[in-house]
Amino acid sequence: MGHRRWSSRIVTQVVALSFCGLPALGVPPETPQSRSEGGENLLRELQALVAKGAPAEWQVGVAILDHEGTAVATLKGDAPLSPASNQKILVVGAALALLGPDFQYETTLSSREAPAGGAVGDLVVRGGGDPNISARFHNGDPTSIFRRWAAELKVAGLTRIAGDLVVDDSFFDAVRFLPGWKRNQAASWYSAEVGALNFNDNCVEIAVFPTTPGQPARVELRPATAYVGIENDCKTAAGGTSKPILHRNPGSNTIEIRRAISNRTKEFVGAVTVEDPGLYFGSVLAEVLKEEGIAVGGRVVRATLAEKLGTNPVILLRHRSPLAEDLAVINKRSQNLHAEVLLKTLGAQVEKEGSVAAGGRAIAAFLRKAGIASGGLIVADGSGLSAENRVSAATLAGVLGWIQKQPFSVKYIESLAIAGKDGTLKDRFKGRRSAGKICGKTGSIAGVSALSGYATNGERRWVFAIIVNGLRGGRHYSSDITAARRLQEEIAEMVQSSIP
Repeated sequence: MGHRRWSSRIVTQVVALSFCGLPALGVPPETPQSRSEGGENLLRELQALVAKGAPAEWQVGVAILDHEGTAVATLKGDAPLSPASNQKILVVGAALALLGPDFQYETTLSSREAPAGGAVGDLVVRGGGDPNISARFHNGDPTSIFRRWAAELKVAGLTRIAGDLVVDDSFFDAVRFLPGWKRNQAASWYSAEVGALNFNDNCVEIAVFPTTPGQPARVELRPATAYVGIENDCKTAAGGTSKPILHRNPGSNTIEIRRAISNRTKEFVGAVTVEDPGLYFGSVLAEVLKEEGIAVGGRVVRATLAEKLGTNPVILLRHRSPLAEDLAVINKRSQNLHAEVLLKTLGAQVEKEGSVAAGGRAIAAFLRKAGIASGGLIVADGSGLSAENRVSAATLAGVLGWIQKQPFSVKYIESLAIAGKDGTLKDRFKGRRSAGKICGKTGSIAGVSALSGYATNGERRWVFAIIVNGLRGGRHYSSDITAARRLQEEIAEMVQSSIP
């Protein structure tokens, strides 16, 4: 199924939305400004830190709110910048507001009639976007849920699927690899294709083991599946530290294993994305059902539930997965696929269209309802992987300030990475007095570094949002990244020490 591209006119009209004249929660006027007692001193400190730590070519947007959501200090806080993974703050905030903290993803398995003589015709698996049908939360076994389904279907009397195993992923549109993403990163886990049926983060794990020097390495697929092919050109090397390279060309599900693996290496494991996650889901499900004693007579095909079963199907199995369980995956681990799924789910549930554009409209509606200004907002994806996203530090701070006032705030805050402790902040703030007192969402793509979250003194919690654009070099290897992160940590620590 081909990828559809938006026209620039649609992107501009749909997701580049500004709501002028609406009351703003913690969104300051044109920067630099301060609005609270003591804010002038904080602003001067902020300006001094940025002047010292940011080269002239950097664009730095900062917004700081106190525990009541009042703007304390802001520096170019209204400037729309590329937020990298801080985009996830918008997506999760909108989802908690519009779907609710108790929202659950749903996947169903249906047939035209209940099993007769142990058999059904076609079995249709319809996806609602669930990103956690995987090894996560299931003791490392990616097929655990499928095996549980097989057991439940057998209890319901099913032993044979006479027709096809049908995947219905029409809850989302067919744009699985987004236009703003880089094709040369398509095999990397953080660029996994997005579908309404997702399995194992839409990746397959490749385990490579050394054998005898000079001989081909042994390869193991996790899960073991015929959906992907392997071309093993990896040999075992005597000594050294050689590691394999895993490669998949876009449009293909053949994975090439290149170079060598040292015989000193116990095991090398890497994750590679797959093409077309819906068919991947259906193929592995069919393989597991057969292994568990349920015969599949037909093929794995794509169609809608209505096309195959009409308007009154029999639901044989219903699987639900809570959004609350997924918050830490999106925030602490910064898992891109899960944020993309959530954005399209917002579109499907709120705008009745499972697309990025519809998800962007839902986010804009949330910001308007919450009274958070969003000038220059562009929603190009949900994860922040696209450099085309635009959001201001003031908008991010406004969302965090709004969340802090909600009944579910504790659950959200607990899902963020803790400075010097866990998640994407585990190795940051080392040796700083604010370690353990800062929690937040990081972000990093080429030219961009961001950090937004909360600082606490144990009694009060303040909000900060820091976006840096214009860094030189690649995704992780530029010295600018180190300098930008140092600046972010200095600002966050200044905020923490300023809480009265």
